[in-house]
Amino acid sequence: MESCWEVLLTKTENELDQARLASAKATEALSVASDSLKKINELLSGYLQDLSFLEKRSHTMPEVTFIRQAILQLQNVQAQAQLAIERAEKELSTCKFKENDILRECKKYEKLIARDNERQQDLETRREQSELDAIGLQLYINKSRDKTAELY
Repeated sequence: MESCWEVLLTKTENELDQARLASAKATEALSVASDSLKKINELLSGYLQDLSFLEKRSHTMPEVTFIRQAILQLQNVQAQAQLAIERAEKELSTCKFKENDILRECKKYEKLIARDNERQQDLETRREQSELDAIGLQLYINKSRDKTAELY
């Protein structure tokens, strides 16, 4: 029969598995957001180079306007991507904290199970010793009776 600590440990280990899954998902979300920001920065850099190139040569107003609008839009998207990274980092931090908290709880239950097992072993040893003492006492009594019977 399982002890209550073993049941709680099993439940907590299941929670730990789920927390690790959540951490993995948060890590993946952070990776995706970081990759997106990197691509946006590359695009923004390209448009800034294009704008610099256009300003050095003769250009038309629609060309410059188009590139400046693209740069503004990319800067907005860049800010949103940065916010997404911050949210993903916060989520990952929360998941890791929860995972560590659950891991500490698992270790606590493991220690309680070990202590419970030690107590159980101690009780079993005491019971066996009591039985051996009772057998020894019975043998002593029987020998005493036999000696007393021989005397009479």
